[in-house]
Amino acid sequence: MKSKSIAVIVLLPLACAVACGSSDAMLTSSSQAGGAGDAGDAGDATVGGRGGLSGAAGTSASSGGDEAFSGAGGSSGSDVAGSAGLAEQSVGGQAGAIGAGGAQEEVAGSGQSAGAGDEATDDELLGAHCTGCTATPLGTAKWKPVGAVMAPGLVGSSDTDTQPFYDFLTPIVAPNHIYNSDQGVWGPGAAHAGPYLDEGFALLSAASVATKQSFTTADFTAPSGALLTINLVPVDAATLGSSPDFVSGPVIPNALFPLQVDGDLFREGVLYDGDFDGELDGFDTWQPPLLVDGASHVMLWFGENSSFKPNVMAQGSYVFKISVLDGSGSGWEIDVPFTVSDAPNP
Repeated sequence: MKSKSIAVIVLLPLACAVACGSSDAMLTSSSQAGGAGDAGDAGDATVGGRGGLSGAAGTSASSGGDEAFSGAGGSSGSDVAGSAGLAEQSVGGQAGAIGAGGAQEEVAGSGQSAGAGDEATDDELLGAHCTGCTATPLGTAKWKPVGAVMAPGLVGSSDTDTQPFYDFLTPIVAPNHIYNSDQGVWGPGAAHAGPYLDEGFALLSAASVATKQSFTTADFTAPSGALLTINLVPVDAATLGSSPDFVSGPVIPNALFPLQVDGDLFREGVLYDGDFDGELDGFDTWQPPLLVDGASHVMLWFGENSSFKPNVMAQGSYVFKISVLDGSGSGWEIDVPFTVSDAPNP
């Protein structure tokens, strides 16, 4: 997969893209059961990179050009238990997973189910932490984008590698998402229950990273950069099945993968960087495959800074335009605006 961003999936444009795993997306699921009204979203994926994706649901990553993708779509250490083929998760790293409210959640055993959750309405899809952001349906997808949020971080430089992005992102997404060297992506780590609607915001907040959409030129100068994360989760009427996060709950089924990500960044209405592209594979195509039905959620990460376009003024109004299509041809087009200026941030 080629991308200028590093994402988990991390999409960086070189702008470089890396998915949470070897693909452009990083995926994690949880095995904890949710109470009534809690959402059990589909496998998540994280992508790391300047302009990369990180997603769940198995992803294949290829680094080429100025972008690298790394994706994950499963949880590490998943075994198949009993004749029912239930996925049992082994939880590593620090105990518990940080929930959307910042509280630590306990991870339940593999025999529990994810609760059916409350879903955001269409006009609230991308959440309260993304001002002016929109999501337009393309067909009738069985999943949706939620929890978009931007923050300053480390992206690296087009003149060097994007290792700073990986070093920055790894401790933020751990232990729920860990790097899978076999797949080359951040894949499932500790099983963690939904809802996943604000997982990106919760992870950044837990790491004391302030979220914002107004960046200074210093924020946008290498090795620093502007990061964007978006979660993909199943809709209310989603398929029920197993994921790295739970034995039974709403999932984005393996059959809908690979996900095709096409990301462009515009400055003042003109294309600035068009290399945030990648493909996320299903868990069943991993080597070895993860014996689950799908992803509980897929987390995408994008990153960018001025080093990828050194001859263009950094200050200006920008819009990420990202389309994600599944194997059926349905998906979403997502617009996320931000600004870069010399004025100090409020």
